[in-house]
Amino acid sequence: MIDLFAIAKENATAVAEAFAALCADLPPEDLAPLVRYAERVQETGRISINMKQDHLNGFLTSRQHQNTYERAEQTAAETGRPREEILRESLKAFYELRVTFDHSFQDGERFRYGALNIGGVGAITYGEYCVVLQGQVSSGRSQVAYVRADSLKTYMLGPVLNETDIRKDATPHAHRHHLAILKHASDVPGCPEDGWPHLLCSSSDCVETIFTGAVSPTDTEVVRMPRSDYDDRMRRALDGSLGTAAEHEKRLLGIFKNVQKELRSNRIPLELVDHVPTTRLGA
Repeated sequence: MIDLFAIAKENATAVAEAFAALCADLPPEDLAPLVRYAERVQETGRISINMKQDHLNGFLTSRQHQNTYERAEQTAAETGRPREEILRESLKAFYELRVTFDHSFQDGERFRYGALNIGGVGAITYGEYCVVLQGQVSSGRSQVAYVRADSLKTYMLGPVLNETDIRKDATPHAHRHHLAILKHASDVPGCPEDGWPHLLCSSSDCVETIFTGAVSPTDTEVVRMPRSDYDDRMRRALDGSLGTAAEHEKRLLGIFKNVQKELRSNRIPLELVDHVPTTRLGA
């Protein structure tokens, strides 16, 4: 089986050299924004995990993050249902690809997936809440790797792992900014700096982070969500308190209220993002 994290460490020199070669061929007017972008990613780049409301509520109340396999094992223990049945139900059309990818690597069932983030609401396709982990969560771990994009879309050739490409792309934490530049070198010069967070991580694209180890609410730096989503839920929560919300919404609104309470209890800031672009800048 493949040791993804060992490969990432071995790639450190190659990634740095590729970055240096790219910069050496650029005129000063193109090089300057790339250097600023790389510095921003190096200084502020964090792992973010986008979560749907029920998953965030579970993370905050149980005080631990569960990956797909851990959630399936817990549900199997509570219900007596087969674990694989629960995994298929959870992963849906991605079951075969996800399991094949994970089982190609050492500790694959321990993998946690996130994205490299320098601001914004992250890979919102996976959940409206963007949970941003503290910098020490990634810098202090030996098992963390960054890859160019979504692992299933990028490294699975049908049912087969594209081992050649992931061996080439896997990058250690200390060189994540180099990978970001190698990916976005042609996009950065024409993208305004306030658009860089969305360029790096959006609903359609990201630099994916794969890591292992426990994650708890105390590891969280901030949670972000679109202001429009927050305002809509607050309005509906008020409707619910007045008795005008439909019954099926009341459970969801109860979870929303509990999430707000748990964030305050854990002293985790909730940051509301006003502008959420619908397409990736630079695409």
